[in-house]
Amino acid sequence: MTPTQFAATYGATARAVTAGTGIYPAVLLAQWANETAWGTVVVGNNLGNIRCSPTSFCRYATLEDFATACISTWHNGSYGAVLAAHSPDAQLAAICASPWSSGHYGGSLQSFYDPLKFYGSSSGGNMALAPHPTMAGRLDELVVGTDKAIWHLWGDVSSMKPAVESWGGQGLAGTLSAAWTPDGGALIASVVGTDGKLWRKALRIDGSVLYDWNTVQGALVAIPGAAGPAGPAGPAGPAGPAGPAGPAGPAGPAGPPGSTPTTGTIAGPLTVKLS
Repeated sequence: MTPTQFAATYGATARAVTAGTGIYPAVLLAQWANETAWGTVVVGNNLGNIRCSPTSFCRYATLEDFATACISTWHNGSYGAVLAAHSPDAQLAAICASPWSSGHYGGSLQSFYDPLKFYGSSSGGNMALAPHPTMAGRLDELVVGTDKAIWHLWGDVSSMKPAVESWGGQGLAGTLSAAWTPDGGALIASVVGTDGKLWRKALRIDGSVLYDWNTVQGALVAIPGAAGPAGPAGPAGPAGPAGPAGPAGPAGPAGPPGSTPTTGTIAGPLTVKLS
């Protein structure tokens, strides 16, 4: 298996043992990668090659059974220095100095730990694979590590020990992409920074740096933000035209009665003027 596949396959088991021991998952995976040749030789789910006798290894029906036995083994009194260590490097050193090792780790598990210390780092867009266009079998991988730096792993796809180096770029952690130039001469990595800018780094095939985390002029990535407050109300519009006349209103009430005419006698002669 590749380191990525190994971590994906046995990560849940490592987390279960971590819960019972406090040993970092990546440290457990590093030890198990050594014991099983990156998962190519796993007998009876015994990832740690725990012995049931001086000449035989235990077999477990399930990985859950192995996790339970592994926790008990770490607490059997021989590995107090491992349980007392509080950093991955210190735990690795304590394992190599413990009775479990008996010197067969060669004094170090670091070569197995390096590819796996990214275990538990951000997923999704924080990993990019870049097959080489002309070198069959070469695979390059960029990941954001738990230290928030960008790391470069490369080697043959069947290699059990890929080379690892830091590409720096702390604070740029975002969506990663990586691709080789068409001639295979340089690997170019792009990442969106927290400032919304696009940053790039390029490494030549000989390992020399072509350019180191340069911003791409004018390249901004739209990062949606929260909606701002509502703006002020606009001015009132002009008055609309007058509407049509409404229907006639109802008849008003009757007026008061008129005065009674006065009767009387005309005194004196009447004069009629003829025209």
